Amino acid sequence: MKWEKPPGGGNWAGVYSFDLKSKELRLRISPENLSLEEPHLRLWMPELISLSEGGDTLHVNVGVEKPVPSGAVVHYFLARVNLSDGKLSLLAPLKDIRF
Repeated sequence: MKWEKPPGGGNWAGVYSFDLKSKELRLRISPENLSLEEPHLRLWMPELISLSEGGDTLHVNVGVEKPVPSGAVVHYFLARVNLSDGKLSLLAPLKDIRF
């Protein structure tokens, strides 16, 4: 039997942390505070990869829609997100987003 990833899509609301002791739910990253210094139209995170031991850096797969003269093009990257300021750093392009 072959496993297939279910079709998906939609708008992401954010990345949250949950404190088990205080039961506090905290918004860490939202579409509004995620920032990338290079020109782009939209950003989204289809997959969270890992969280640093200190809980301050998140590694993700990110989609970046960039403007081109004929409209827009989408590229996917492995990226690092600083959770304190929402700054996104692109680490490596992804050739195939299914991995």
